[in-house]
Amino acid sequence: MDGKPKRKDRREEAKEHCWTAPETRRFLDAADKAGRQLMAVFALALDSGMRKGELLGAKWSDIDFENGKITVDRTLLKAGRDPTFGPTKTGQVRVIDLEEETLRKLRDHKRS
Repeated sequence: MDGKPKRKDRREEAKEHCWTAPETRRFLDAADKAGRQLMAVFALALDSGMRKGELLGAKWSDIDFENGKITVDRTLLKAGRDPTFGPTKTGQVRVIDLEEETLRKLRDHKRS
């Protein structure tokens, strides 16, 4: 051995920083008080694992409410008056299953 401490796998390290279920519930309860839009975005983020740019690049047409899925095919590259969108980090399109609770929060936000 070379005496260096073994570096943790990135996935192991990420797991150490994940919220517990009660922590997640407290966060969502606080988000709920902040309004429907924030609640919907945070619920979608936690349920889907989408990256920030992907969340900000999502369109209503990406959500299949009937089948409980969202298609991720773009990301926000530059915000502002004239936002710029591009492909996802991997360049791959993916479809993610969503929980009914997340879909309900998205519907509530869309109605408002």
